[in-house]
Amino acid sequence: MTVQAPIDPKLAAAANKAPRMQVYWTAVTYKTVIVYVLITATVVFGVVYLISPELYSTAYHKVSNAITAPDTENLTLTQMQAKFVNLDGKVQIKKVNSVQ
Repeated sequence: MTVQAPIDPKLAAAANKAPRMQVYWTAVTYKTVIVYVLITATVVFGVVYLISPELYSTAYHKVSNAITAPDTENLTLTQMQAKFVNLDGKVQIKKVNSVQ
C-alpha cells in the first residue's frame, strides 16, 4: 500500500503561474543630487589637498593676484607716457615746451 500526501490546490496553482518581477521605485529630488555632488567634490578636493597641498597654494596665489591687481587708473604718469581717454574731432600732437 502506497501512502500519498494530499495535493494542496494553492501550491499547484502557484507552480503553474509564471514568475513575476516587481520593480520598486525610489524618488530622488534635485536637492539630494546636489548634496551628493557637493559631498563627492569635497571628498575629492580633500584627497587632492592631502596628496599635494602646494597645488592649492599656487592656485590661491594666482587667484588672489588676479583679484587684487593694482589699479591702473591711480598710477602716476611720467613725462614720457600718455593716456588717451577719448578721441573726438581733430587731434594734434605737440612736443613738450613748443609753442604750436
